[in-house]
Amino acid sequence: KVGECERCQQLEKELTAATARPARRVTGTQTIEDDAMSVASGMTCASERSLDTHCGVGMRVTNSAPHRVASIVEGGPVARTGQITAGDLLLSVNGEDVSGKSIREVRRLMQGPGGTEVELELVHVAGKDRHRYCVKVTRAKIGR
Repeated sequence: KVGECERCQQLEKELTAATARPARRVTGTQTIEDDAMSVASGMTCASERSLDTHCGVGMRVTNSAPHRVASIVEGGPVARTGQITAGDLLLSVNGEDVSGKSIREVRRLMQGPGGTEVELELVHVAGKDRHRYCVKVTRAKIGR
């Protein structure tokens, strides 16, 4: 449960503000309405040198902190876990706090060589309930 330390209290304030907008479902993809979002699904693989192939986790997060999961790429690594949903708050990537990071820095943390593992720490928000959880995801090629 969020709220046990100073960081958690600040997170609680950010969560309350961030969850003011309702989530909506779009066919084939989980998504939320947000004008400020950026792709955080991966990067061009250096070994592939292909502009249409990316290595990452297969999700989009909002540009501004707190970074929320904006959408999930259907069939991507995050979607295959079945644990992360649009609207969840991203707290850390591989143990590194993302609350003060730009979207570019967050994207860089989630990107990497295909087949490597990344641990994502998130908070699922359902009304007033908050549930903190971690998910290990194996990066893979994400087609555009």
